[in-house]
Amino acid sequence: MKKINWKNVIESIKTITIVALIASVVGFGLGVKYQESKNSQLETRISEQIQQLKAVK
Repeated sequence: MKKINWKNVIESIKTITIVALIASVVGFGLGVKYQESKNSQLETRISEQIQQLKAVK
């Protein structure tokens, strides 16, 4: 039976953890930017509709 090299296993786990943390931070940042963009678009559309309603009166 082959002996497990625990040092390599731990180094691999560390690397995977670091990559996962970096990916989650990047994903979170992109998600926030996406939501801000959608919110801005929605606010613009609402403002346009309000202006149109005011013009009708």
